[in-house]
Order: sequence, then structure tokens, then C-alpha cells
Amino acid sequence: RPTRQYMLNKLEGLGPSNPEAYSALASNPVVAQNLDEHKPKVRPMLLRLAYEACGGTEWERVLAAGAAAEFVNVASYLVNALHDGKAHGGKAIPADQQILFGFVLRDLATRCLQDVSLPLTSSACMRMHTLLSETVIQGCLGQYQDIYQLQVGRLSDGSMDFRQALTLYED
Repeated sequence: RPTRQYMLNKLEGLGPSNPEAYSALASNPVVAQNLDEHKPKVRPMLLRLAYEACGGTEWERVLAAGAAAEFVNVASYLVNALHDGKAHGGKAIPADQQILFGFVLRDLATRCLQDVSLPLTSSACMRMHTLLSETVIQGCLGQYQDIYQLQVGRLSDGSMDFRQALTLYED
């Protein structure tokens, strides 16, 4: 719950500058579904467990990093829903809104990293931002593979066999 609340606070921080856009973002069904209080936040939990496994004792210090991972995840769901042509809850979501909100959430993830309260060198902070950026880039490239190269329909119509599909993910 603390990660969810932190994320909601970050989103609410957008409200004063553009209340209409904030309202649309907060009510977006993909965002709402992924910030539901009953949906477990696996990425922040894994980050916390890794921190504790490495000897960390104050997990609240890495809460913002967990929120960053979750914001990137929700942003990828927004873009994926667009590419898969899925309407959520029977409600069609404009494509431009999905794209814009995906950008906003990815940038919020970057802002979250500023709130990580660990004694990090400037080099370690840069590395953290680089890794977040690399995660986003690899996610986008993976989406490209799904849309343009893999095309699950090609598996079922016989124009690509399973071994060919696997090679796309091995590269």
C-alpha cells in the first residue's frame, strides 16, 4: 500500500498544472486498474526483497525506486493496450491519450528516482537513471518484435514456426 499511495501522490502532483489532463489520466481504465488497491505490486515487492537480501533494513528508503518500476510497468500496459486494440471495461481509449499518458508515466518514473533516499554517489545515481532508460528502450524494442516480427497469427497460420519465433527472443 505505501507504494500505491506514493504513486497516487505523484499523480496528484500533476493536477494543479492541468486539472483536466490529470483527471483524464487518473480515470484512464488502464491506469486505474493497475493502481487498484487490491492488485499486488510485484515489482516494488521484488525490489524491496532484493534490497533486504543485500542487507538493507529501511525498505522505505527504496520505496520510490519500486514506484518507478511500477510506473514504467503501467506505461507499458498503456502502450500495449493500444497496440493490441484492447478496450478496457468496454471503453475505447483514444490512441493519442494512451501514448501521451505513457510518456507522462515514464517521466514520473524518472522523477521517482530523485526520491530514493540512499547515500548514492553521483555515478550510482546516473547508473540508476541509465538502467531505467535501458529498461524502457528494451520494452519498446520488445513491443516492436511483438507487433512486426512475431505476429502470433503467423504461428497459427503456419507462416512462422515455433523455432523461428524463439530466435526473435534469443537475440
